Amino acid sequence: MKPSPDHQRSPGAPSPPAYPADSGGPQERALVFLGRIRDTLARTSALPELFYDITAAIQQVFGYPLVSLLLIEDNQIKPQVSFGYAGEGRYSTGGTTYPLDFGILGRVARSGEAALVSDVDQDPDYQLYRQGVISQLCLPLHDGYRLAGLLNIETTEAVLDEEDLRLMQILCQHLGSAVQRVRLDAERAAAQARDQRLYDEIARQARELALLHQVRNALSREVTINDIITSVNASIAQAFGYTQVSVYLLDRPYGGPSLTGKISGAEAESEPCLVLQHQIGYRQVLDRVPISQGVMGRVVRSNQAELIGDVRLERAFLGLSENVTSEVTVPLHAQGQVVGTLNVESVDGVVLLRRDLELMTEVAAQLGQALERAQLLETARLSEARYRLLAESMTDLVCLHAPNGRVTYVSPSVTALLGYAPEAMLGARPRDFIHPDDRAELESTLRRWRRAGQRERLRLRLRHLEGHWLWFETSSAPVPLDPDHGPSQEHWQSTSRDIGERWLIEQRLAFEAQHDPLTGLANRSLFERRLQDHLDRAQQRGQPYAVLFLDVDRFKIINDSLGHRVGDQLLIELARRLAASVPTGALLSRMGGDEFAVLLRGSPADAEQLARRLIKALDTPLSVGSYQLRLSISIGIALGHPDYAEPGEVLRDADLGMYESKHRQKTRASSAYRVFDRSLHTRAVRRLHIESELRSALETRQLQLFYQPVVRLSDKRILGFEALARWFHPELGEIKPDEFLSVAEETGLIWPLGQWVLETACAQLSEWQRLQGQQAGEPVSLNINLSPPQFQQTDLVKQVQRAINKSGAQACGLNLEITEGAMLQDSADPTISALRELGVGVQVDDFGTGYSSLASLHHFDLTALKIDRRFVDNLDNLGRAPASHSVVQAILALAKALKLGVVAEGVETEQQRRSLLDLGCTEGQGFLFAPALSPAEATQLWRQECSARTP
Repeated sequence: MKPSPDHQRSPGAPSPPAYPADSGGPQERALVFLGRIRDTLARTSALPELFYDITAAIQQVFGYPLVSLLLIEDNQIKPQVSFGYAGEGRYSTGGTTYPLDFGILGRVARSGEAALVSDVDQDPDYQLYRQGVISQLCLPLHDGYRLAGLLNIETTEAVLDEEDLRLMQILCQHLGSAVQRVRLDAERAAAQARDQRLYDEIARQARELALLHQVRNALSREVTINDIITSVNASIAQAFGYTQVSVYLLDRPYGGPSLTGKISGAEAESEPCLVLQHQIGYRQVLDRVPISQGVMGRVVRSNQAELIGDVRLERAFLGLSENVTSEVTVPLHAQGQVVGTLNVESVDGVVLLRRDLELMTEVAAQLGQALERAQLLETARLSEARYRLLAESMTDLVCLHAPNGRVTYVSPSVTALLGYAPEAMLGARPRDFIHPDDRAELESTLRRWRRAGQRERLRLRLRHLEGHWLWFETSSAPVPLDPDHGPSQEHWQSTSRDIGERWLIEQRLAFEAQHDPLTGLANRSLFERRLQDHLDRAQQRGQPYAVLFLDVDRFKIINDSLGHRVGDQLLIELARRLAASVPTGALLSRMGGDEFAVLLRGSPADAEQLARRLIKALDTPLSVGSYQLRLSISIGIALGHPDYAEPGEVLRDADLGMYESKHRQKTRASSAYRVFDRSLHTRAVRRLHIESELRSALETRQLQLFYQPVVRLSDKRILGFEALARWFHPELGEIKPDEFLSVAEETGLIWPLGQWVLETACAQLSEWQRLQGQQAGEPVSLNINLSPPQFQQTDLVKQVQRAINKSGAQACGLNLEITEGAMLQDSADPTISALRELGVGVQVDDFGTGYSSLASLHHFDLTALKIDRRFVDNLDNLGRAPASHSVVQAILALAKALKLGVVAEGVETEQQRRSLLDLGCTEGQGFLFAPALSPAEATQLWRQECSARTP
């Protein structure tokens, strides 16, 4: 095929060695060719070089005059490299492409089957690429399961034959593997590069957020200008390792007061200057910089931040250090005016970037707000100093005390505050008016007040004339009326302010900070603090404790069906019910959502007893409006021991116990609890390992489908199979389906896994149908299990249709098994009907163990019911479990009434088979007949069955 003229050989690709076409027989030349490919794979991981060497090697080793290699991408055939045509040995860079219906190439691309055209004149699909061509051989190249490209060979003299076809098919298998390996290596390298870029970006963002967080913390702590600037500079240098950081303020901002306080009368007549406030990392500094000079002056004049990538190219740069590389200068604003600059410089070849400019702009904005706040605070401080005495004298309770503490003066405000006349308090002792619980704190504070420098405020309750107590904040200062007397003879002045309203607000805020707003229970923060206290006591004195972690089963169904308002009211009622069962001294907390926890001081037996009591408390339904709701809960118990280092570890183990309880009782309708042991943690770690490995299991072919026969119980003849997924991990060994299927459902991997099962099983069904051919007997059937998430997919029917079409299987042989719970979904009826219109059977798996409504079962277009193995197990001993006999009998009667087939699962003994036959069940599967078999074993078994049916 004549390639596009923009195909050219990679500049760095070496010229391949030439081999004569007649240097040995086909096998020897094939070995030479494979050696060339191995050499190429060892030398390069680039697809263009691989394609070049493949094409060149085919031409040189096998002597074909015209060879080209093409890829199939975006429903187009794209030439990559060719030999023997015009533009020989050229790579494609986006030139000519061909549609999928173009000539023999398109035929192979559509069918995936090789095409040998001995005489091109006799093939109507042939498209002329080069004059003189007489034969053409086009073969598909598969990259794993995917048709990735085409290998096209043409001859002008010799006629291509079946030997060429067989040889090239064998080589194409190796070529496909080589292409797949190179592609996977390239994808892996690209993914690693993306991950590294993402990691670098995340690390950078984390540092930026940390810096902004540190700056905000610094600004929230400091109130003076000098302290603010010092803290911000330290935060900038610490977070990003900037080597030189400085802040300058104008000695007189435009039209505003001085921030620096360093301007003299002579300076007022001169040019405004930037004055250094604080710096980090500079050996030499400029204390003052006129705004007409340097980068800083230009930033002040223009009010625009600047990034100087290379200061050597900046003529205005005023740096005193020779090793400075880059500079970022950002203006500082306060009250809408430029008041200074924030400067960051790098040294020794480190180049500052645009992101550094953006980050410093954000820091400068926060610093400017802090400077503005500092100005306002300074102004407020001055005003407060002027009016404090007047305001306190008018509204506060002011008293003078003799050295023995008795009151010698009291302000008139005492009447409005406490109801007493001022004269009634003269000579009284302060402790007579103070709440008994506050007197010890008062005595301690008075002793500290008498020490130099101790002047803290004290909160206490004072008695009102009417008998109730009011909260006040009191401060005191000495009044040295006689300079000759020492401190013990000093009089004291006390000032008390009514803080009753503020105290109530603080108490409410403190309560809200530690309690759940919906239920009023302790929240996670308070629970973890109390749990930390128990951890400390357990480590010091061995005091036993336990944590019970509770989760409401199926609470989401209530929220979704009855609404969040009913859900909230239900949580409130549940909290009351649980609180009534929790013993005194234990802490009940709502951890979030529908999760609760109890912190209990006591033995393991006490913890299990409490779990049973909480479960029993929910035997009675909860009343929420007009609803009577019955709840069940799952409880996990973590028993305290000295190995626990922090509350999170205890809660983690209690949570694992809770999930184990929930997982073990998926089909129950009652509450349960589980005590944590180390095996749960081991399983959790294994589950995490399984989740991480499951993503690559399909690509590496660790997952396989096995097939268990479904037989006629009367003569054990095979009627079909059930497809069962198996995972053989290179490290973990065989992983049970219960383990990895639940992980797949939780992580969303169930959808690609389910698609793979559908396509693989349909391909196997197609093969078995071809083996059976037109033989007599019932056609072979194949059952595939659908998980509830798969069944709820909106495009499930299209997926099934594609799998059937792709495999060529007959839809009538395919049965899809769904759970009883899946039929409760609103979309179940239309989905089942659409599948039945395709000709696919729909069976209910594990019937009798779920929650399906018998009243609505007849509305669904089902084909069969499968009796759960738990009912079949008990058929060995009817005297011990007569209920199982009745259940199986009832299922058979129901199926007969609905005209449905019945298949018994888990048939393991001859007694069970005979009992099922006696009850009227005709089909079954289980270890009595065969375990799950590999595809080869199952195919051999079906081949034997087909042979046995032949007359």
